[in-house]
Amino acid sequence: MKHLVLLSVAIISILTNAIAQSTTTSIGNSVIVNPVGITKISDMNFGSIAVQLNLQGEVTLSPNSTRTQTGGISLPSFTNTVSAAIFRVTGDNNSTYSIDLPNSVKLTHVNGSRKMTASAFKSFPENLGQLNNGTQNLTLGATLNVKAGQLQGVYFSDNFDIKFLLIRCNTA
Repeated sequence: MKHLVLLSVAIISILTNAIAQSTTTSIGNSVIVNPVGITKISDMNFGSIAVQLNLQGEVTLSPNSTRTQTGGISLPSFTNTVSAAIFRVTGDNNSTYSIDLPNSVKLTHVNGSRKMTASAFKSFPENLGQLNNGTQNLTLGATLNVKAGQLQGVYFSDNFDIKFLLIRCNTA
């Protein structure tokens, strides 16, 4: 019996030493990618809008720079430049990025007395973009809410944010 106990202790000791002496290796990996960059090419411009005194309306500017109106406004043929905003997005080739647009933006009359709201922003591409050859143009339109009797003159918005998030990068 004594020999059996000693043999058991010896086997446990050998197994414990064998387990304690087991080692393995691992390698850490990381890929550094260029962040997504954005440069403004042109601002959004809704063009000229004719407003009726007692009717409100909307001007919708699409990402391809076409516009439509609803309600008590019209779009004169002598309009100034109409343009969706255009941005150049850059980063690693084949990177995919998400687009987060603002909910609304205030436009203020040059004298500061009146405001309009741009909302329902739409972009092309929508939601996700792909950087083929490391670049892509993004165009942005919105809907401008025009009040009845809106004061004549030029309206400007403050700067507004468009957020981009790199969500995947193919490094092959």
